Amino acid sequence: GTPVFSYGSASVNTISWAPHGRFVCLGGFGNLAGTMIFWDKVLQKKLGEATARCAIYKAFSPCSRYFLTAVTFPSLRVDNEISLWRYDGE
Repeated sequence: GTPVFSYGSASVNTISWAPHGRFVCLGGFGNLAGTMIFWDKVLQKKLGEATARCAIYKAFSPCSRYFLTAVTFPSLRVDNEISLWRYDGE
């Protein structure tokens, strides 16, 4: 078949859909650099990019407006971090 839409190519290994289904985050976590690319599925438009280095946990909030990343033990024993991003990576 033919793809309906292409999100392009990037070094990503994770797809996270927002609960309401409109936003998607394509991320390169684990052994990758932590790049996050945020897309609006309805408009088929890239909203923004951000980097969450060493993050091992990631999830959209129930309202779909925020994206949480966390660096926690055992990934790193020091410099643990929790970050909250807007749906567009800001």
